[in-house]
Formats: sequence, structure tokens, C-alpha cells
Amino acid sequence: MFSEFINYVIIPTLMSASAFGTYYIWYPINGQQIVSNVMWHSVNIYYRVVIYFEKMDQFQPSIIAICEEDNDDELLSYYNSETRTIISLGTDTENIPAIFLDDIKNTEGLLIFQKTSSNLYKTFNHYEDFINTNSEWHVIEKQFVQVELEQDGKIIDIHKHLDSFYIEGNHILSKSFLQWYLQSMYKINLSNTYTLKIFDKDINLFSLHSESCILLGDDGYSVIPSTTILTDYEGALNN
Repeated sequence: MFSEFINYVIIPTLMSASAFGTYYIWYPINGQQIVSNVMWHSVNIYYRVVIYFEKMDQFQPSIIAICEEDNDDELLSYYNSETRTIISLGTDTENIPAIFLDDIKNTEGLLIFQKTSSNLYKTFNHYEDFINTNSEWHVIEKQFVQVELEQDGKIIDIHKHLDSFYIEGNHILSKSFLQWYLQSMYKINLSNTYTLKIFDKDINLFSLHSESCILLGDDGYSVIPSTTILTDYEGALNN
């Protein structure tokens, strides 16, 4: 048995490695391209396997109905991006104290609306968006399999808690969202300069910076300029 393993696995592997090593020495540019292609295909296969098993483990065909029918407590919080403070406004979302309401309307920040039992979140960049939203919580398919934050010479995996934000209509991964998200979930601060490296469910790799964010739709996501949020908001006020 051991001799067969050596003959059919070890020896061919060593011979292949030796042959590739010789090829790499004589043709370094082609060799680097082969290594790059092999690494990319390996990553591609790895993430496809990850996605497959995550779908098998997390598939919940009735999750939308559950979210619409459950009487979860709905907790509203406000994040002030200027002072980087988080304020819990409680469950009585129709009677927000005036001192906080003025702050929300006049300061750049983020409103976070949470269903505490199911741990789902809706995000709003403006109070008018919050009061005009519908009551449905439409959970969409998981869009990303990997999200890494690169800042200050470090790379941090920040994808773990994003599963709670895959709600239709959510704006995520904007600068204000990241400030709150990192502070709340990871106890770290967002630097002024950063890059997000993202693998989506179709194994597309792209980068995101402070001038862009993600808009989640009913059948996927869009990368939009962060200024679009403000422009749409000001346009609505002027109409």
C-alpha cells in the first residue's frame, strides 16, 4: 500500500515539481504567469466550494415570511459620524426625543434599525428615508463571500457580521456605515484612507474606497458613488 502511494502520488508529484522548476528557471515570465493562473483558479474553486456549503447550511426557504410575520422588537440607534458616538433611541421609534431628532436631521450620520430577535438591520442615511420606508424586511441572497479591510498596513476580515445586512434597499459599506460597523462589531476605528477588497458570490474581485458604497437590490447589488445618497436626498427635499 505504501509503495503504491509512493509510485502513484509522491514520485509523480516530485517529477512534476522538478520539471516545473526547470521550466521556471529557463522561462521565468511564462512560469510566473502559470503560477498566477494556478493560484487564481485555486482561489476560484475554493470560494465556489465555500459558497456551495454555505448555501447548504444556511438555506432557509421561509426566512422572508418569518421576518415579515414575527413580532420582533425593533430597536433604533443613531450614529453621529462627526463625534463617532452611538446613541440608542429605543423601541418607541415614533416618539424620538426632540434633542436627538434635531441632531439626526442636521448632522451627517447613520440610522440603524434592528430587529433584535432575528438580528437583522436596516440602514438609513437620512431620517426622512427612515420615516418613509415600508415595514417589510425583504432578505436577499448573500452577495459577498469575502470582504477585507486594508488600512494602516493591516488587512482585516470584516465579512462575518454582514449577513445581518442583506436586506433589500440597504446602503452598506459607505464610510459612515464602516465607521459604525467597525466600532460596533470589531471595536476598531476606520482610518481616513482605506480600501475594501471584495469577492462577490460570482467570484468577481473588486476594490471599494471611501467615495463608493453598495446598494442592495432585490436581485443583487450595485456599486454607486457615495455622493449619490446625498444628491438623491437633496433632490427629494427640493421637490
